[in-house]
Amino acid sequence: IPLHFPGMMEEGDIGFFTASGRLPGEAFYFAGPPDLPLCRGTTQLFNCRVTFPFIGMYDESGEYVYDENDRVIEFMMNMRWDMKSLPGNNNRYFVSIPGYVGEVFMDLNIDNNSEGFVYTGRLIDESFRVDGSVESSRGRVEYLDVNFRVERFGAEFNVYEIYPEVYGTAYTTVRTEEYDPVFGVTGGDTSAAAIGGESVPRDILLKLYVTDPVTGKEVSKGRWEDFRFKLISRENPYGETQEQLLASLGYSFRNLQYKAGEVGLTLTQNFLIRPLFRPIERQLERKLKLDYVRVRSNFASYLLYLSFQDRTKIFNRPTFLLVNNNLDPALQLLQSSELTLGKYVLKDVYMSYTGQLVAGVDDSKLGVNHTLGVEYRLLYNWLLEVEMSKFQFDPFYNIDNSRDLSRDFRIRLRRSITF
Repeated sequence: IPLHFPGMMEEGDIGFFTASGRLPGEAFYFAGPPDLPLCRGTTQLFNCRVTFPFIGMYDESGEYVYDENDRVIEFMMNMRWDMKSLPGNNNRYFVSIPGYVGEVFMDLNIDNNSEGFVYTGRLIDESFRVDGSVESSRGRVEYLDVNFRVERFGAEFNVYEIYPEVYGTAYTTVRTEEYDPVFGVTGGDTSAAAIGGESVPRDILLKLYVTDPVTGKEVSKGRWEDFRFKLISRENPYGETQEQLLASLGYSFRNLQYKAGEVGLTLTQNFLIRPLFRPIERQLERKLKLDYVRVRSNFASYLLYLSFQDRTKIFNRPTFLLVNNNLDPALQLLQSSELTLGKYVLKDVYMSYTGQLVAGVDDSKLGVNHTLGVEYRLLYNWLLEVEMSKFQFDPFYNIDNSRDLSRDFRIRLRRSITF
């Protein structure tokens, strides 16, 4: 059954639902007067993109409100719920959470083997409750201008509170050296060895945490309204400060002014450009029968750079992040644009492809970096990831022409443990 739930979905989105009885031998039940309807049964979700808290139902103070003149919302508010909801294929959860600078945008694929939820009560009289849990082992978390991959996120609801307890970790892979995006390698060493010879990949984690109100200690699971994010090194979780980890992501003191401009452009781009791409992504998913389509572009950032004379000077000399001074400015607007496609080929096998437009040192045309990934769920808490990349240009792999490391092959075996 194709349905749209106001508030839970963005306007224009639909999802597909199956309906069956609440208990074995029962039928799905939907009846009652308009001011007191009853919905009882079990439903399974497919191709749904949902959010919580609901869109447009909270005022500036955080109080729950709704449009009393909207008959559909009024009908839903009066509904008596006795429903069990189970995840099927291709369900996603999205939310934007205020961060210290801008917002943290989360787009998580809901695991098919999640427990699901049981809904009871009515929204209108605040007796509505949710019980159950949901987990995600795939997706993206975007903060500032850094893209993190989901390792494990989850939410656990109980009948005593409307908001869940949450936990989660995402990661991004960086190199050991610190680079200045304008002047190249920190310290002025621009040799091939400094750029590509000794660098080792390392994972920086974006971890959700809550401060326990009794002990004052940080815990990895807590109430929705209390959680925060912090950066952690996987190899040395207690030995590096937030400042050191930010420097690993490019936010060192030396290039802070430059990165502040980059962050401002990224926030502007997310506000202006992302809403234009989302309807296109949803249409491509439906037309191509894909489970995931994601378009990323730095068009607004490069356009603003080219709009100011002092910024355009950056394009006149090669740097670590902008190595090409032969590329036409019109093509430069497309630099770093990225398309990601994903599809469940089997219930437990997920394939993804990412193509990114790039330009080499001496090329006057754009090329493409290709990344092909396969994820196989061995058990409910074991995930095998295989990823192969073919680089048109990457400073870490292609600076030293005496060796060809333009192909990168990675295998990762992940096990999730919930405490």
